[in-house]
Amino acid sequence: MNAPSLRPGRTKTLLLALAVCAAVPYLAILGWLKWHETDLIYRPQRVMHDVPGDLGLVPERLRITDAAGAAHPLWVYRTRPAADAGWVIFLHGNAANVSSAMNVARCHQLSLLGLNVVAVEYPGFGESPGEPSEPGMVAAGMTAWRWLTEDLGVPASRIALYGWSLGSGAATQVAADVDEGALVLEGAFTSVSDLAAEEYPYLPVRWLLRHPFASHSRIGRAGSPVLLLHARDDEVVPFAHAERLHEAAMGLRQLVPLSGGHVYPNLVREDDYLHALHGFLGSALGSPLTPPPRSLVTLLLEAADGGSTARAEALALAQRIGAGRETGFNAASYAWSYAARRWRSIDAADADALTAAAARPGR
Repeated sequence: MNAPSLRPGRTKTLLLALAVCAAVPYLAILGWLKWHETDLIYRPQRVMHDVPGDLGLVPERLRITDAAGAAHPLWVYRTRPAADAGWVIFLHGNAANVSSAMNVARCHQLSLLGLNVVAVEYPGFGESPGEPSEPGMVAAGMTAWRWLTEDLGVPASRIALYGWSLGSGAATQVAADVDEGALVLEGAFTSVSDLAAEEYPYLPVRWLLRHPFASHSRIGRAGSPVLLLHARDDEVVPFAHAERLHEAAMGLRQLVPLSGGHVYPNLVREDDYLHALHGFLGSALGSPLTPPPRSLVTLLLEAADGGSTARAEALALAQRIGAGRETGFNAASYAWSYAARRWRSIDAADADALTAAAARPGR
């Protein structure tokens, strides 16, 4: 006896039903992603933090209103008189605000080079009202630009735009529309669309995004030299993004490979980080910069993996620095704390001794 078979009409009906069953959850996923795009891209932090006193930085807290009537908070760190200083507009990354530790650390490192810094807050982040968005971030960056060039009269050629992580997207867009002296991108992506497509290769995310941050298509319009700082071990934004941005940039451009993941290359490779910024910005802005200090944190991190003898020698140096008998190092509190966390994972007693050295009154 032959096995029963479906009639052609029933076969088509069955296939259509299966297709609908498969399409409904797929479309539901797309709808959910579309509806939650803002929550998936932006992770604003509202809680504000004090700037550590040992840094010697007292931010001038401003609220500047743009042409649309929106007020944008700016934190201004001045190290030199405006007339002869180089300036950096710093656009921070995600899951933070202008007061977050690693943003303040980067502003401090820039100030060590003799640069004045304007740290930009975005709508929906920190003390800035509103909702996070790509246009809002760009508007905040443009507000800082206009404040410097129009209110303070700083020549555009002496202003650098610095975008870290999510801030790189806004910095690149601002750079495409103004005539800045330099563009620095750290941990930068080619676009949020590219990152999303890598994360969800089975979904048409490029068609869904309203906030694409299309840096790859805009960086060629930046008329200034471009410095790309990127860790090879960055697991948030792969190093390949920096390579593609480097290829797309026009004119003078430099890619400096670092290590330290997405958040800490400014500490893990602080010597390389500071020297890259010093050489690049000193040349691009035409402003004499202060030579960078030696990196205490890099020295301590290298010693952490060098065995007990290396740690003992590094600890002796750290104790002299903590007591004020050795100078020329960046001995900021963020450097001590990051190194101590690394040491604690290897030897708790050495980490305690390092923490004690950091607390010495000679600092």
